Amino acid sequence: MKTMLKKQKSGFMLALIMIFMVILFTLGAAISALSFPEFFFINRHAGKVAALHVAEAGIVEAIYRIEQFSNYNSFSGSISAAYPPGSGTYGTYNVTITSDPGNAQDTFQIYRVVSQSTLNTNPSYSRTIETIIESTSFCRYAYFTHVETLRGYGTAIWFKMGESLDGPAHSNDTISINWNNYSSNPPIFLDKVTTAESFYFNPSTPSGSQWKEIYKSGTSGFETNVGLVNFPPLTDFQRTTCLGGMTAPTSDGIYIPNNGSSVTGGLYIKGDVKQMKGKTDVSGNQQLEITRRVGYYDRVYTVTMDKGNNRTVYTDYSGNSTYYSGNMDGIVYVNGNIQDFRGTFTDRMTVFTPSANTTEIKDHVQYSQDPKTNPDFDGALGIVSGDVIIDQNAPSNLKIQAAMLTANTTGNGSFYYESYNNNPAKYDLKVLGSLSQENRGPVGTFNSSTGQLVTGYNKDYHYDTRLAYRPPPFFPCTGKYRVAFWKIIQ
Repeated sequence: MKTMLKKQKSGFMLALIMIFMVILFTLGAAISALSFPEFFFINRHAGKVAALHVAEAGIVEAIYRIEQFSNYNSFSGSISAAYPPGSGTYGTYNVTITSDPGNAQDTFQIYRVVSQSTLNTNPSYSRTIETIIESTSFCRYAYFTHVETLRGYGTAIWFKMGESLDGPAHSNDTISINWNNYSSNPPIFLDKVTTAESFYFNPSTPSGSQWKEIYKSGTSGFETNVGLVNFPPLTDFQRTTCLGGMTAPTSDGIYIPNNGSSVTGGLYIKGDVKQMKGKTDVSGNQQLEITRRVGYYDRVYTVTMDKGNNRTVYTDYSGNSTYYSGNMDGIVYVNGNIQDFRGTFTDRMTVFTPSANTTEIKDHVQYSQDPKTNPDFDGALGIVSGDVIIDQNAPSNLKIQAAMLTANTTGNGSFYYESYNNNPAKYDLKVLGSLSQENRGPVGTFNSSTGQLVTGYNKDYHYDTRLAYRPPPFFPCTGKYRVAFWKIIQ
């Protein structure tokens, strides 16, 4: 009996071993069968990644070519090149650059760029990328400066506790910040701040949680030693575009370039303007009320942008109106000084003066609707001048809703309050928009120990986020481009 049981047990173990070996063989065969497709899949994936890398190199080359092209001129063309250049090439790209039809009429440029790559492999791989490339306007900044010191003196101009800068900011210079950990004020900088130099802190460099008293995001809220951003070159592009083919007038006056019946440019004014005031009529149309000194008299003229009826209306000081078909191109060019700029604005326009001239703000400059509560509001105002000056008699809590840029022939255009150090405190300077200056200007003074405002204004600057993707017409750009849209189409 025992012998029989042993034989039965041995036969059972042999069968079990055989079954186990069959299972192992089957699994081994399955694994072996899977390894070959996986190998080819990995190779195919690597080939597609490499082809995508070559196509992206074509996009980078296209952006470089566009940036090297002359400012404010549309560029189209194609590029074919091996990558990488020189020996060791493993692919090629073919790039097509198509200019947007509106590029010839604006500083804000848009391009469609398609890059197709081909690898020098067997099998070969190809990828195609489509991108939209667009200018980076100075409106991308809530605050930008090239120099942070007082013009003519070289002394620092400060940010202080109790002030607010809400939006992306950059300076090519050292930014000076006065803080004393003396109050529970919110942080000064509510968005990222970058500088090509560094920061200087008074009385000392913050540490630990103190950083959040200055930057909302603490130590991640700022970056030093980033690249320089160059100021735009001074050109006659906006002036020429405003004239719309008309010969520049030699006599002082107000001109609407036209072909006899239709508007062909913007609004051109030769000579100083005593006052330019934005208004809206009963139909909601944008109006500019322009006061000029003519002889011994102040004469008032009105230009109405009647978009509902697709016309522009010029009314002289006697009340006589001239009607032109079509709307102006968005440029108001004053070949002189604007001695008093104020009012309400509802349209899209940029007011320019030559770099040797100034624009003085004497009262509130604001939109007919609040962009912060009505983001669909499309109005956008730009002011570009040698200097933008806040008049000594401007009101307390002054509101300026616009994108501003100051640049002059000596490279030190500024935005400043002309009585920053001797008039009583006027509380907050409420800017909604964008401010770019070659040379930072002062708007007030304060007690460095307490942070208390002594004269002039506190800075209360807020970014109008609409400007990032839709700046005012013909507003200057940085000369750099960014990818606004990207997709793989093959």
